[in-house]
Amino acid sequence: MKVRVCEVSENHATCEIAEGLEARLYHQEISWDTPEANREKIRDMVVGTLLDAVVVQIDAERRYIAISVKRLTKSTTELFFDEHLEKAVEVRIDAIGPIGATVSFPGTTVWKASKSLGSSCLMPTVMTSAH
Repeated sequence: MKVRVCEVSENHATCEIAEGLEARLYHQEISWDTPEANREKIRDMVVGTLLDAVVVQIDAERRYIAISVKRLTKSTTELFFDEHLEKAVEVRIDAIGPIGATVSFPGTTVWKASKSLGSSCLMPTVMTSAH
């Protein structure tokens, strides 16, 4: 959907999604970039700008709607797995703990494998700097 930026603050933009209906676009939902880069993108937004966005949360009781721009695109992790679907991938083991291991693969995402979820189950964690 198209939204119009109405107000910009340090960590979010308030956007109109329909006449009289506003939603918040928080910095972490701008792009898959770092929080610092996204805060900069928020600060650089211009009131009146039209954006493509998707609703990610509705709280009718609080009359609150959150939207995202980044979820209209794939993350670097999703792109990596699309490219390497059903292929063996070389990873580096960063840590082994009592319930799993932390590994990194080409790019910047760190993944944790957990025994409780099975040895083939990987869960993404916070983006880190390249190794």
